[in-house]
Amino acid sequence: MKNNKLIDALGNIDDKYIKEAHEKKKFVFDFAFVGKLATAAICLLLVIAIIPNLFRMGGSPKEANGTAATTEAYDVYEDAPMAEEGFYTDTADIKPIEDNKKIIVTGNLNAETLEFDNVISNLEANVNKYGGYIQNSSISTNMDDRRYYNACIRIPAESYNDFLSTTKADVNVTYYSENTDDITDTYTDLEARINSLKEEEKKVLEFYDQATNLEELMSIENRLTDIRYEIDSLQTRIKNYDLLVNYSTLNISIVETKVYTKTNDNFFSKLGLNFVNGWSNFINVIEDIVLGIVYNLWIVLLIVVIIIGIVIYKKKRNNK
Repeated sequence: MKNNKLIDALGNIDDKYIKEAHEKKKFVFDFAFVGKLATAAICLLLVIAIIPNLFRMGGSPKEANGTAATTEAYDVYEDAPMAEEGFYTDTADIKPIEDNKKIIVTGNLNAETLEFDNVISNLEANVNKYGGYIQNSSISTNMDDRRYYNACIRIPAESYNDFLSTTKADVNVTYYSENTDDITDTYTDLEARINSLKEEEKKVLEFYDQATNLEELMSIENRLTDIRYEIDSLQTRIKNYDLLVNYSTLNISIVETKVYTKTNDNFFSKLGLNFVNGWSNFINVIEDIVLGIVYNLWIVLLIVVIIIGIVIYKKKRNNK
């Protein structure tokens, strides 16, 4: 009797361990886990392919920082207006606003417009009207399909304020700054240095006429070459300064927009404006996400197919 009970107990133990071992080997297809894995893969793809582009919304690198195209202060002589014969205009014919002052005026203007093409056309016409020229310009399109115009414009100093007023009247100004640089002392020092070198040149020429041997002639010629080279270099700087003084610079950036940015201290006005701008930005973000998904659709499908294939393979393998 006791032996039969012991056998039954051992049989139950064997069945229990066999059942547990069988359940451990049994494969269960977990749809929830597969769904989470696929979702994580898609989200990772979106972060890699789409999110970095969102940081570039709302303006090109240049416009977003409130700056526009810039120009080197001492390299503008190469872009000066050309005379009919093909030579640079004689800066001696350009009279400064003030005889005793040398002031360089540089303005930076950021603006927006609802009529992009008309504004750019009027701007270029006004540049010609006021006797200026466009040193460089560019038009670009951002992720949100808005166009951006950047230009460095040179306008005669006596007409700069009139040109600026006309330009501001055609757009909605969001930022303007103006810098004036008084270079009178530097300009005077350059002129004095040139005059001093010219006096030295005269004395060297006198020594040249009095030279008695070849060694003296060679030494005098070398010094004369150095003097004339330095004079040419300083005169080039003078011409560059003349252009900067007599042609004021306006760095301008114009962006195409559907709604003007308004500045108002009223709380409710700001609240309404932020609501409108926030909704517009939300729509732009959704559009970018959808376009990003469509653009990367084949990659997403490939990832999903790979995941499903791995799951099916593991299921078949465990069943065998």
